[in-house]
Amino acid sequence: MTTEEQIVRYISKPALTLTILIFLIIMPVSAGETTTLLWTFEEQTNFPDTEISPDGNYIIAGGVNSGLYLLNSNGRIIWEKKLPSAVNGVGIAENAEICAAAARGGELYVYNREGKYLWSKQAGGEMYDVSVSKTGEYITAGSDDGYLYLFTGTGDPVWSKQPGGNTYGGDICSVSISENGEYITAGKRLFGLYLYSLSGDMVWYQQISEQVNDVAISPDGKYTGVCGSGGTTIIYQISGDEAERKRNIQPVNSLSISREGRFFATGGEDYYARLFRRDDGEILSYRASGNVRAVSLSPEGTRMAVASNDGRIYFLALPITDPAMPEPPQPCVPAEEPAATLSIYSSPSGAGIIIDSTFSGTTPADGIKVKTGSHNITLIMDGYTEFCSEVSVGDGGKLKLNAELTKNEIPSVDLLSAAILIITALLAGFIGYILGRREKKKFWM
Repeated sequence: MTTEEQIVRYISKPALTLTILIFLIIMPVSAGETTTLLWTFEEQTNFPDTEISPDGNYIIAGGVNSGLYLLNSNGRIIWEKKLPSAVNGVGIAENAEICAAAARGGELYVYNREGKYLWSKQAGGEMYDVSVSKTGEYITAGSDDGYLYLFTGTGDPVWSKQPGGNTYGGDICSVSISENGEYITAGKRLFGLYLYSLSGDMVWYQQISEQVNDVAISPDGKYTGVCGSGGTTIIYQISGDEAERKRNIQPVNSLSISREGRFFATGGEDYYARLFRRDDGEILSYRASGNVRAVSLSPEGTRMAVASNDGRIYFLALPITDPAMPEPPQPCVPAEEPAATLSIYSSPSGAGIIIDSTFSGTTPADGIKVKTGSHNITLIMDGYTEFCSEVSVGDGGKLKLNAELTKNEIPSVDLLSAAILIITALLAGFIGYILGRREKKKFWM
């Protein structure tokens, strides 16, 4: 090897290392090998909030670009709205019968599944967050004037409270309501967690030692929790007794709790969405490509939506096993209707199965019950082309579908990440070339 080659090779090593490091930083990665990324939705905005509907068939998201988006479980847009101001928080009822958005201009907007405007309310300050009960019978919201509101699904005021009075830092930054509306939890930015009953009585108050970023309540109302700017997450029993406390180095922006508090998820400034099993610690994590602004678990904790500040919504299937937890419900058919059975396989396995716009598990899957007739089947898997097929099954029939998935020709790297990677590689090569030429001249002098 010549002296020039040695010099260029030596200079190029740091540049190559830098290129690899930048590539690893900008790419989202999953810490759990069995976590399945079902799809990613992208917009040129920051997504402060997202939520999965109680039935798991819809995802709502709001952006600082004033956009409100309703997606189905395979990531397709049902509708999109442009509101007069940026969206801070979102809420959704079962089957998307009620879709609500808390806006920066102080408005609370409510739509139905078809995107029809239903009603709106104006608060005395910026509306920070909103949460909807399972059936949409109740809607709670919080604003920066310190008020916690409860409305009926038709927009009638039930009550309004000002937890802790009108004090500095008294804005209600986050709210959450149980499935039946029995409990409402509210986070006061400096520094409190409040629990209210449906009747408007304060059940208890917990003082928090750091700025509150988000609060959550389990669907059944048995557990509630709070996370903050100091990286602390605290889970409480509904009685007010502390059940669990976790600490992260970076601020924690969002919290979501599954039924009976068996699982809870957090999202933070370190780009990670993390899943914990209560009394058992962290069980998996997923690295987004930006700061995680919001996480939302399905009621049983088998699905998670993640929103990041670089305009991405991730929808993940979580490989949860818990002896005490019932299996997630499979698509069911009324007893009086004829039924058929589908068995769906793919190569490679692990693809998300969508039958007639309803997520139905991952491959391989046997014994999926469907109505007789025609069905549209879609298989989705990160890094592979979407597979679509229409099948028809008769009464009592059994059908087996084998799909060979085609790998995407273009790697799943977003354009910005690819541009950064290419520019870095070219710059590193150019610097190595110039320095190599200089050293060569010096060598021959």
